[in-house]
Amino acid sequence: MRLQVDPASIGDDRFRVTVTDQAGAPVETQRVRLTFEMREMDMGENQLIATPAAQASYEVSGAPMSMVGEWQITVTVRRAGVRDVDVVFTVPVGE
Repeated sequence: MRLQVDPASIGDDRFRVTVTDQAGAPVETQRVRLTFEMREMDMGENQLIATPAAQASYEVSGAPMSMVGEWQITVTVRRAGVRDVDVVFTVPVGE
């Protein structure tokens, strides 16, 4: 799983998640959810649901990161017939 955040700043950002198997082939998913937590201050959690954008890629835009610092983004992928997969990313956010 790969996460791209553009521009990784306060305000609107674009989040792209790419989901492939070990060989690089696309993985069929039912849902891709991003959960945001500020690592340096308890601000609760925000969630966004990404939608299919291209083969193996899911995108969502929004402004869930409202403060400069390190944010933890947990990407949860739901697939049919198997347990959800969570991958945690740390994203530094600038102004």
